Amino acid sequence: MIEQPEPVGAVTETARPATSEPTGRTRRRVAIASFSGTLIEFYDFIIYGTAAALVFPHVFFPALGQAAGTVVSLATFGVAFVARPFGSILFGHFGDSL
Repeated sequence: MIEQPEPVGAVTETARPATSEPTGRTRRRVAIASFSGTLIEFYDFIIYGTAAALVFPHVFFPALGQAAGTVVSLATFGVAFVARPFGSILFGHFGDSL
């Protein structure tokens, strides 16, 4: 009797399941990467917030005066916080699909 070859993509006894539990090393790498990304992101927001309060009113909005220039500068800073969830939804979708 002639043996038939197994079809391509057939599941054999030695195949690993597609969803295996992450190891401790993988979890540690994910935690370090998440911490690093969050640290850089909030450092960026702290620098931008400081500049928005101290520098931007004088550089970008001198005609508005001190108080109005500060309010407009901090409003642009607030728009960034409002836009963050929408950006994470949009780019998270693309990141998860790749």
